[in-house]
Amino acid sequence: VLNENWNERKQLVEREFDLREKTQELILKGASKAATDEARRGESECRQALAKNSDEYEALITSWVAAMPPPGMETTP
Repeated sequence: VLNENWNERKQLVEREFDLREKTQELILKGASKAATDEARRGESECRQALAKNSDEYEALITSWVAAMPPPGMETTP
């Protein structure tokens, strides 16, 4: 599950980078406000997905830490 979370985060970060690049290109080309706004909406959606991914990661780690045995109580195989 942790690997899936990290893979999703990597994809989202790469997507955000691409979307920011697209927004910059649109601005430099003098594209319409509507086109620029659409690209910005994509950036915003990606940032929201990144925030959700971070929250899921924190919940995962918190639950794993809570499930760990107290120090000195570890079991050995």
